[in-house]
Amino acid sequence: MKTSVKFQATRAVAAPIATWDIARQVYPAGFGVQRNSAGISIAGGAFIDAPANTLRTSDTGGVPAALIEGASTNLLHFSAADTAGGWTASGGNAEMLSLAALGRFGGCRISSNGATWHRLLHTNRPPVSAGQVYCLSAWLILGTSGKARCILRDNAGGTETRILVDQGIVVETTDAGTVGNVAIVPIGGALRLTIQFTPNYTGDLNIGFGPGSAVAGEDVILLAAQFEQGAAGTSYIGTSGAPALREADAVNWAAPTGTFDIAATDAGGAEHFFSRISVGPDWVPPFAISRMSLFAAGTF
Repeated sequence: MKTSVKFQATRAVAAPIATWDIARQVYPAGFGVQRNSAGISIAGGAFIDAPANTLRTSDTGGVPAALIEGASTNLLHFSAADTAGGWTASGGNAEMLSLAALGRFGGCRISSNGATWHRLLHTNRPPVSAGQVYCLSAWLILGTSGKARCILRDNAGGTETRILVDQGIVVETTDAGTVGNVAIVPIGGALRLTIQFTPNYTGDLNIGFGPGSAVAGEDVILLAAQFEQGAAGTSYIGTSGAPALREADAVNWAAPTGTFDIAATDAGGAEHFFSRISVGPDWVPPFAISRMSLFAAGTF
């Protein structure tokens, strides 16, 4: 197997045997997707509704590429930050906005009243089990504080795990459970914060987000949040009153059977070449593709 980042039309001198082009929606005969629930695609920094049994796509890497994920459940009852349903201020002030951020979220501005713990709470606390790994995602916009603090609290035990976003990421305390990978990814004028969390207790989890500021009036804007079982967060799953499941994306790539050379463009726009790859009925691409073509073995 060999790879390259210089895929040009002249590299492949023969006509392709099969092509998948995500942006142009060009697929071989027999290509299809089964997912018995709706999901989202991401285009131009906006969340786009994707009906059941359709291929979802994302351009967050730079080019439109297939978005294929396993099944996952958002355990939060109310995903969008909204004081009219599922969220309430704790110590600070909460003001609903009309931003249409990421194409759908009004947003909630959380302002400090003079203490760093002031925050917006998700009122329905999801159950957690000691030692189980979870991933919390939050889509937010840094406000006048320039910071965001996430507090994960075991109310019964009176312990907290706190993470501060402030010119980087600071894990301040892990008394309620350990923190693994924490990441911030820009998307559509907002940030996606993901936190891998393993609680050290069994019970319910108090989740809150705030500006992390002792200066009254300084703020942060929360758009939405998601809490999933597993070490990695997946694409947004909207909820309104109860946890919601997004079923797995099961793709029939309809690839021919045999040995082929493959030219593929990944989600970041990098181009790769693979020589003499064996392809069977259950074959899937080696990464999230934007475009892929199969050629007769020996073409490259």
